[in-house]
Amino acid sequence: MNLPENSQQLRDSEDRNLPLKLIPRTILALIGAALAPSIIALVIGLVVIFLALLTGRETQQNGDWTPFIAIIVILLVISSIHVVVLGIPAFIVGWYFKGIRWWTSIVVAFIVGALPTAIFLWPLRHPQLQTTSSRWGGEKMVQTMIQGVPTVTGWTDWISAFMVMGLFGVSGGLVFWLIWRPRNRSVRSEQEQ
Repeated sequence: MNLPENSQQLRDSEDRNLPLKLIPRTILALIGAALAPSIIALVIGLVVIFLALLTGRETQQNGDWTPFIAIIVILLVISSIHVVVLGIPAFIVGWYFKGIRWWTSIVVAFIVGALPTAIFLWPLRHPQLQTTSSRWGGEKMVQTMIQGVPTVTGWTDWISAFMVMGLFGVSGGLVFWLIWRPRNRSVRSEQEQ
């Protein structure tokens, strides 16, 4: 169908707007994405505590659940910030380019989860300071940086930190997709056109 150029541009801009019927589901999906990492941490923590109690080991809490609850709340705040600052813009870009799929949700969520940690913990942020650092490695102190140069352990710590945060992001992205995904052909065809 040949439309005048102005009406084609108008139709293209209307196609890129989020339909009103998807807004509540989108909000719910974004909330779910923010909650997912905290729920996973809560489940892992409860399983560890349950196994410790089952085997007769003493838990660190000794009846005080404040640190455990604080970690869950901190995770919720951090994941909410990730969703608001990076997730919503990523959703808008994905919708604009009609690229929201299950696999793009997971890949982008990994990046949203990992990128701030990778930047914040980058070992070469201040090489001019020539600092030396170490951490407890379970049996002895392990050097992570010597005169401003990261050691293999320093790089391994950095990689593992952003991978864990990326996997938390993946959990949020998967929950987002499962809640948000188009459930009927009309909505699916709207997004794919």
